[in-house]
Amino acid sequence: MAEGANAGLESRKIPRADCEISGRIIDGDREIECVIENLSVTGCGIRTDGPLEISGTFSLSIPQSDTQLYSVIVWSDGCRYGLRFLHPKSQHRIEFVE
Repeated sequence: MAEGANAGLESRKIPRADCEISGRIIDGDREIECVIENLSVTGCGIRTDGPLEISGTFSLSIPQSDTQLYSVIVWSDGCRYGLRFLHPKSQHRIEFVE
């Protein structure tokens, strides 16, 4: 996993929109609150209250739009993380969330 807040920015194909949306990471029977700071159809940036100990795939839930996004962590910097969605959503669905 690449580290640093700017890791992956140069390889990003689709720009992300800044936002401040409550989210929830679901990893098996664990649920962890997070804030989504930026969002695109292919991924997002989140922050958490503490470090995440997740390896592999998990679900990012966005309660305000009843959306579940299967994700992997691609970079981390403290309690900030860059996620890549495994099944990118349509632009229409993401605009609804924003």
